[in-house]
Amino acid sequence: RQLYVNKIKQGSFKIGSTGSKLDPIVIFGVKRKFTLGANDWSLVPAAILQYAIRGTPFVQANCMLFYHHKMGLGASVRGNSFASAIFQIRFMKNVVAGIAYDYPLNKFRAAGANSFEVILHFTPGGGEDGGSRSRINVAECPDFDF
Repeated sequence: RQLYVNKIKQGSFKIGSTGSKLDPIVIFGVKRKFTLGANDWSLVPAAILQYAIRGTPFVQANCMLFYHHKMGLGASVRGNSFASAIFQIRFMKNVVAGIAYDYPLNKFRAAGANSFEVILHFTPGGGEDGGSRSRINVAECPDFDF
């Protein structure tokens, strides 16, 4: 994000102080899918590190547990600011619906106590049975496997 150091402005008007800039951000993420039991359960832990050039590093950790590629339950922690819970269910072979709940862990809890998020996810090209992906030689990816 922000490959160049850009000044914050709208049209010819500057926003913020004269030193307000958007610094480049480096993002490093890693995740791995583990199959548990007789292929009934899968666990997908993930971590993301974001680093603004003039800022402090920010870490986000997630973990999702899936059952039969039909239901998913997970948790997430974003730095020391938010904790989240998520529930997903597949109701078609390439459509997943879910709900997530965020809870602030810092002082913003008094101003905005929590939030809900409704999720509707569409995976083009098939779904759990492989769909059109079975004809293409591609590597498995946890993003497209649930």
